[in-house]
Amino acid sequence: MVSGKVFSTSNEIMDFATVQVKGTSIGTVTDVNGKYTLEVPPKAILQISYIGYLTKEIVIDNNKTADVILIEDTQKIDEVVVV
Repeated sequence: MVSGKVFSTSNEIMDFATVQVKGTSIGTVTDVNGKYTLEVPPKAILQISYIGYLTKEIVIDNNKTADVILIEDTQKIDEVVVV
């Protein structure tokens, strides 16, 4: 099991960010406090993503906690359409 929190570079909580084990369907989303808990296989690679932010990958060796800071992706934001 691994758990942690996801933040932005401005220390904002990233609620509903996707946390997934790379190459599998194992995953979850962060709660309203930016926290997640996930059962992972040994030497798993976690992919953490959020709309408008760069996807980050981290290797989980023997870590039980993995807090993540996501960086805003200003290159991909061309326009936003609200319906």
